[in-house]
Amino acid sequence: MSETPTPSDSLIPALGAAGYFAAEPVSIPVDRILRLQGYREPEKVRRPIRRAAKKAADIADDITAGEAGYRRIAIESCIESRLTLASGECFECGAFPHFLHESDSVLVFALTAGSALDSAIDELMAADDAVTALFLDSAGWLAVESITRQFVRRLRVDCEPSGLRITRRMGPGYTYRVGQEMLSWPLEEQTKLFAALGDDASPVEVLESGAMLPKMSRSGLYGLRPRSPAGEREQMDD
Repeated sequence: MSETPTPSDSLIPALGAAGYFAAEPVSIPVDRILRLQGYREPEKVRRPIRRAAKKAADIADDITAGEAGYRRIAIESCIESRLTLASGECFECGAFPHFLHESDSVLVFALTAGSALDSAIDELMAADDAVTALFLDSAGWLAVESITRQFVRRLRVDCEPSGLRITRRMGPGYTYRVGQEMLSWPLEEQTKLFAALGDDASPVEVLESGAMLPKMSRSGLYGLRPRSPAGEREQMDD
C-alpha cells in the first residue's frame, strides 16, 4: 500500500473486494516478555534484566503501528488436499477439508506491527545493546499477537449481520493436527497467498523465500461459513 487507506466499515467485504483494518495501540506487559524468554518467575529477575525488558516494552508501545489488509475470495473447490480459489490460486494442505468444511469463501489477510520495530532492533544491536534488542524482538511478536486478536474480534462481530462465522486461522508454514495426523501447509506457498491478496491490499512484502517484511508480520486465511445452529460448538481460534 503506497498510502494509508481509510479503515473499512466492515471486515466482511463483497466477494473479490479488499479492505483495510487499523489496530488500536498495543500495551505489552513486561512480565510476558520475560516469560517468553524463559523467566518463569519474572518478579525475581535481576533489576538490570527487568529494566531492559521494560525499555523494550516501552519502545514497542510507542512505535508499533498495527494494520492489516485483506480480501474475500470465493472458494472454487476444496477437494482432498487441494484448495482452489476463484482468483485462480491453488494450495495444497491435507487439513483444508477438515477446517474449511462448509466454507464458501475465504478471507485472505496480511497484518503487521510495522517496520519501525525492525529498525529499532537493528539500532539497538548497532549500539551493542543486544539484551534490549532480544527483548524488543519478543515484544514485537507479542504485538503481532495483540493485533491478531483485535483483528479476529472485529471479524467475529462483522460476521454476525451476514449470519457467518470464521474458521480457525490457517497459514503457510504451519502444521495442523487432524485426528492422529500432523498435516503441513508448505511455506513455499506463501507467495501464492500474497498473489491472491494482491499488492494493492497488502501492507506487507513477501520475499521469494516466503519471509515477510516487515519481520513482525503474519499472513493467512480464515474460512467464512454459515453460522451453526444455536448450541452447536463452533471451532474458532485467534
